[in-house]
Amino acid sequence: ALGMSDMAALSFVDVYSGGYDLLQAAKHPVFAPLQFLTAPMNCPAEAVDVDAFGAMLSEARKHFSYVFLDAPAGIEAGFQLAARFADRVILVTGADPAAVRDASRAAEVLELMGKTNVRLVVNRINEKMFSMMKLTVDDLIDRVGLPLLGLVPEDEQVLLLSAAGTFPSGKKWAFA
Repeated sequence: ALGMSDMAALSFVDVYSGGYDLLQAAKHPVFAPLQFLTAPMNCPAEAVDVDAFGAMLSEARKHFSYVFLDAPAGIEAGFQLAARFADRVILVTGADPAAVRDASRAAEVLELMGKTNVRLVVNRINEKMFSMMKLTVDDLIDRVGLPLLGLVPEDEQVLLLSAAGTFPSGKKWAFA
């Protein structure tokens, strides 16, 4: 989806175990300041060395203005690991009832973890679906219990480009 499918990428375990330096992370081919580490394919979240992971993130904070952790959906070990080290949390959900219930539960878990800087992004907003469900954005915010950071409209082009493994050229992209 990010135009990096043909690139070799290090996992964060490769880095925190000392095999590679953090600055050897894969660089985005268009946006050079962006660098990526992947989650390990052969190491479940429960087996991650939490202290080494935390130390790696501390080191990353010295080199980068922002460090984003993409946690898996749900509230299992991968979510818990990422949330534990997060200064801020952006909880991304869809607008369908199951996704809203999951987001509400994740918000509860984050609150129990003492996370106070949590914001909601609702992804793939489709006005027709909202209308059929008789749902408003305010209703969704109330159900999840978090302040809204943003809405991402449904865009068929995103799915098509992602499936094709391409990154749109000629468009201006902004990362906040």
